[in-house]
Amino acid sequence: MLRLHGKLAEEAKLITELAEIDAINYSIFKQAYYASLDVSKSLDNYEMSRLLVGTYDMEGASLIIQAQPGGHNSEIWAEQLLGMYIKWANKHGYRGRIVEKYTSMNNGVLSAAIEFEFEYAYGYLLGERGVHHKMTFQKGSVHHEVCHY
Repeated sequence: MLRLHGKLAEEAKLITELAEIDAINYSIFKQAYYASLDVSKSLDNYEMSRLLVGTYDMEGASLIIQAQPGGHNSEIWAEQLLGMYIKWANKHGYRGRIVEKYTSMNNGVLSAAIEFEFEYAYGYLLGERGVHHKMTFQKGSVHHEVCHY
């Protein structure tokens, strides 16, 4: 951990020095920019590791999505949520895979299970438990689609 902080301090010093130079080479500026992104990402990861200190926070996680019975719109909402969680995992370089998926006759999702295997998966996803509502407005009326986690 000390090596990480030392590296971050060196990169921050480089960025500060480059900011003080009047004329800057584009390639050096680009290098400093990417170094600042690395510093920011490292600090975010460190902050999350300090926040997620629960017994199971460092473990992997499973997420189960269930559409509310009796509605095609809820099945579509479940399909959208499933896609969003998989895209979220891929975007962040995490491993998320669908281990079980039951589709309806309308090609919506009745239920699905996703397994996430990365450090702090449980801690990240703990806040996702419960019920997610999707509200749509059509011609003066409000429609609710519900999925349970």
